[in-house]
Parts: sequence; structure tokens; C-alpha cells
Amino acid sequence: MGAESVQPTLRGTSSSSSSFRELFAEPDNRRAALIGGFSVALSVCTLAARLLGLLPRGLTVVIVILASAVAVRVALWFSKRSASSLASARISRMIAYAGLCTAAVSIIASLPVVTRNGGFGDFTTDLLQHLWTLLLLAVLAAPVRTLPWRAFIGAAFAGYLAVSQLAYLIGRPVINSLGQASTLAVGLYVPVTEQLLEALPVLIFVLIAIRSQRQRPSAVDCALFAAWVGAGYAIYENAEFGRVGGSFSGAGAISFLFPSSTTQTVFLTTTLVAGHMVWDALVGLGIGVSFLYGHRYRLAWLAAPVAFLVALAEHCVTNSLSVTVTGTGPFVVRLLKTLTLNGHLSVFLLVAGLILMLLIEWRAVRSGGDIRQWIQLPPPLAGQRSSRLARLQLAPAATSSGTEAAPASRLPESPVLIDSFRGTP
Repeated sequence: MGAESVQPTLRGTSSSSSSFRELFAEPDNRRAALIGGFSVALSVCTLAARLLGLLPRGLTVVIVILASAVAVRVALWFSKRSASSLASARISRMIAYAGLCTAAVSIIASLPVVTRNGGFGDFTTDLLQHLWTLLLLAVLAAPVRTLPWRAFIGAAFAGYLAVSQLAYLIGRPVINSLGQASTLAVGLYVPVTEQLLEALPVLIFVLIAIRSQRQRPSAVDCALFAAWVGAGYAIYENAEFGRVGGSFSGAGAISFLFPSSTTQTVFLTTTLVAGHMVWDALVGLGIGVSFLYGHRYRLAWLAAPVAFLVALAEHCVTNSLSVTVTGTGPFVVRLLKTLTLNGHLSVFLLVAGLILMLLIEWRAVRSGGDIRQWIQLPPPLAGQRSSRLARLQLAPAATSSGTEAAPASRLPESPVLIDSFRGTP
């Protein structure tokens, strides 16, 4: 790199550092940053205390919801200022990193309690199986990814720490009332509440994202984000119940892609249990397609309900199998098994949907950069992709003359949007 290219970078860094100091010196900004950081720390520490058995679940959920609401409000406040101030974006990242570090320490500290049923060995095996699939999904999403790695890690922590506790709080009273062997409670109520709660993080993310007309994530981002939520939830649940049964060969090629998936032989047939990560990824993809592309594609709104119903149907079948004591089972369960191709439908839809959306969004993005940049995703590249995706998603399907609208990749860049990311460390 020549001297002429180094100097502007140094000036940009000095300028951004100066603007950062000036912004943090403002009382309102400093107060908001402290409130946001305290809210994140309080939320994570409360969850850690619950995992260690120091707090009841009800009180834990209330504190976490209130603290998280404050943290999200602060993050939104800073995000509005980020468009005109690079320092605001840096403060937001500082809060995010503080929350991730606190969450990681809390999870590590609670491992002896969480793994008391299955042991650390099973926990590690389950963790590696989920990470393998997440790695494959990340490679697939690399050409159109717009979210930084901290967003996905935060999603996993949310599934592990928050969604799992909220699901227990909502589901346990019904199970205690109707009994552990109740198909209504275990086979219907629990799957419905769990799928709704696991879809909540990606739904909130997308609802915030579509408020922007200039920058938007990809639908593949949404699937990957949701997969991390589901992985976090599944890892905690499996550790809590002391179970791990996946492998790289139990279900052929599916096991290679999704080794955390298991099989069950009931009703004289073998059923695939895709698992929370696959179900959530499918729902996340459906939400992304419906909300991001509803303006462009007439039938895009169907993606979210169809994905949710498929995931819910397979989840209901899986839970119903766990309480089945007869050789035939309820007719509804057998019907759902057939309609979901013995649990394979979610996997087929997820793989096909990811490939289809990857082709559509890659045509619009056409971003440069080498493999290293795709992995690291520097802010200028993320901004460029988000800008092009926004124009793709908001463009009409056809012009008034009936011809196809110009591809988003041919539209001019948004210099203001892209420049707001330049110089970001």
C-alpha cells in the first residue's frame, strides 16, 4: 500500500476517534451508553443467577424482559444517530461487545449446573454438531451476508439464555397441570409456545430492519440468524435433559449436513427429528422472504406461515412420539407424519429455499472482495450489500409497461449510506 493510500486512512481514523470522544463527552450520549451497558449486564447476570439456581424463573424472566427492553430502546436511539455519527455506531458496538462477553462468562460459569444430567462430554458433542451445521450455513450465506458475526453469536446467546427460560416459564405450568404424558400439553401446547418464542428474535430483527428504506439484510441473513437462535435453544435443552443422539451417518446425507438431527422409529416407520436449529432456520427464512420481499413478489407473504406450519407440524409429531404408548398413535399425528414426509419436509424446504434466495440475492449484490473479506465482512462491503438488497426488495416486480424492473445491481450506489461505514474499525 502506497503512502498516498495510508494517509487518508490515518486521517479518517484520527477524525473518527475525535468524533467518538466528542460524542461520548455529551451528557445525553454518555448517560444512554451507561444505561444500555447496565441493562445488558443486568439481563445477562440475572440469567446466569437463574442457571446457578439463585433466582426463581418468574422473577428472572420479568427482570430480563424489562432490562432487554431498555437495552433495545438505547440501541435504537443510537442507531438513529449512527447515520450521521460514526462515534454513535462505535458506542453501540461497545455495548454489544460488553453484553456478549458478559453472556459468555455467565454461560461458562453455569456449565457445571446445566450439564449435571448429561455430563460435559455430551454437551461438547452436541455443541460441535450444531456448530458444524452453522459453519456450513455461514459458508453458503457468505456471498450475501450483511450481518456481523457478533449478531449471530448474540442470537445464539439469546436462544440459550433467554428463550429457554421463557419457554420453561410458559410451558411448565401446563405440563404440571395436564401431566407429562399428556399429548395436548407435550404434543401441542409446548411446540406452539416454543416455536413462537424462538421466532420472536428474528421477527423483532426483521421488523426493525424493514423500517429502513436504504439498507436491509438478506433473507439468507434471517435464516442464519434464526438458526443461531435455534442452536442456542437446542444446546441448552439437550444439556438440561441430558440427551445427545445425533451423528454424521444416521440419516445419510442429511446427517452430514445436520448431524444434530436424530431419528425415531415409531408407528413402524422411521421419522427424522430435524431439531430446533433446522425448524428455526426455516421459519427465519420464511419471515425474511415474507417481510423483506412482500413488496416485490406477490406470493411472498405465504412463505412465513407455510414455514411456521411445517416446523410446527414436525415439532408436534416429535413431541407426540415421546409420549406415545401405543403402536398406532393418534390419527392426527400419523397424518402429520405423512404430510411432513416423516420429518424430512423441513430439511427439503430449507435447503431449496436457501439455494433459491441465494441465487436471487447474489444477482442483486454482485459484491467484490476476496474470500477473506467475505468472512470478515468489513463495514463498507456490508453497507454496499445492504444498499443493493434494499433496492432489490423495494423495487416493483414490473414497470408500468409490463417489463421487468432494472436489476438492483445496476442502480447507482448510495454514497451517503456507504460513506457512513468507511473508516469503521
